[in-house]
Amino acid sequence: MGSAEQPDQLPTWNAIQASLRALIGDSMFGRWFDPVVAHVESGENGSVCLQLIAPSKFHGSWIENTHGVTIETLWRTLVPNGVVVFAVQDAALSPPSMECGFPAKVIQLDFWEDGKRAAPNAMLRAALFPALNNQTRKFIKEKTLCSVQGVTVIFTGEQFNQSDLDVYLEILNFARPFPLGTPIKFSAHGMLKALGRATGNHDHQWLHSVLIRLCGGVVDITDHKKRYFGQLIYGGIRDEVTKNYEITINSKFAVLFGFGMWATIDRAQRQALGRNVTAKALHAYYSSHAAPGAHRFDTLADIAGIENSNPRQRRATVMKAHDLLQSQDVGFLEGYEVCGELLQAHIRQTQGQQRYLAKKLLKKDD
Repeated sequence: MGSAEQPDQLPTWNAIQASLRALIGDSMFGRWFDPVVAHVESGENGSVCLQLIAPSKFHGSWIENTHGVTIETLWRTLVPNGVVVFAVQDAALSPPSMECGFPAKVIQLDFWEDGKRAAPNAMLRAALFPALNNQTRKFIKEKTLCSVQGVTVIFTGEQFNQSDLDVYLEILNFARPFPLGTPIKFSAHGMLKALGRATGNHDHQWLHSVLIRLCGGVVDITDHKKRYFGQLIYGGIRDEVTKNYEITINSKFAVLFGFGMWATIDRAQRQALGRNVTAKALHAYYSSHAAPGAHRFDTLADIAGIENSNPRQRRATVMKAHDLLQSQDVGFLEGYEVCGELLQAHIRQTQGQQRYLAKKLLKKDD
């Protein structure tokens, strides 16, 4: 039997995109299919293979399980014996051949819920983003910052603060669907709106200053046996007409996200904390713990980066922050107890934290 005739021109992924977008909606399509790279190759017996290369295993599995049948149906309306293959690969690499088997796994951040932001535990368990108000930022060189046991953070550059952390959390969130090292595109207007800020010229200048500062600061972070040194973000490009940015994160930064070494931060709670930078710093710190133990007031003040040296005022600032964290508007803490120089916070645990603690108890029983 002779081989089937090949079509003169192979159909493309673009030929079914409009139909798929109409079926699942613009928002769903943009989130899950804009990061996908497509390749089409002809096979034996007249078959035409559409390979959809997703930026992560989770991303590819979700597309295949949720929309695989729909994609195959649309593809076969163009090519009756068409084949759809779902793969995972770093989109920055050259496309693999269909004969090469499974492509290499991409270096990409884990997915987290839409209402959350995320960062490595080591960043949240040190005074890397101190609770500075209107204090003059210092330029420091190779300074070891206050941190918890098992974490070491050495910093060189102009001090960060909690506003810088707000911006960085949004950048990491934008990076979720893409391989690290891929330029992350966003508009200055969109970023400012996401941060709950105004969008005037002064705010655009503020955002650009934050990005410059995040590029200029060099961190040397060790979380137990994992160490990363470098910038939090590389340089970027800004279109002076549209005010759109392209920012790149070092792919090696992913080492700090490995093996569950990261935590999520509730975005609505953080926004509800307003301008209380101490509460924001402690909210980020506690978010990296499933069940935090009792802390000395001085330890909490140092982790939050409070520079006031007056013991009574430091204690009052920490107490005020905890009052806000347990307030009805925020609801992060169920409560807290004070015993002398110790403060015990009781966080309202997420389902993920509850599962983690349950597994930990099971291991102890074993």
